[in-house]
Amino acid sequence: MTKPHIVSLILDMTGYLSSTRLDRKTLLEPSCGKGAFVIEAAQRLLDSAKKHCVNPLELRGAIFATDLDGIHVKETKENLKAALRTLDLPQGTVDILVDSWVVESDFLLHDFEERAFDFIVGNPP
Repeated sequence: MTKPHIVSLILDMTGYLSSTRLDRKTLLEPSCGKGAFVIEAAQRLLDSAKKHCVNPLELRGAIFATDLDGIHVKETKENLKAALRTLDLPQGTVDILVDSWVVESDFLLHDFEERAFDFIVGNPP
């Protein structure tokens, strides 16, 4: 698992900052593992949304994370839900966001329907 300070550094270096309008951007995590990048990105996204008065439910398409391993997807979803609960979001909103952001899929074979991403981040080799 990528260490938290490395996740923060990579997100900082790419410009994925809560001070910007992240609700207008999209982020891809092609192999989410246990969710280190997704959790930090989600926290930044929701912080940005709060600063810019954006309804959290409007953020459903802002993050897309995949993993081949169903166990990793389950762990990521559980870890992400736990992190989002600390942000005082309604449980229904948390469930909707997490289910829209994290999917079990092969990133290389997934049909993105010509979707473009502003940020692509993940565990460095």
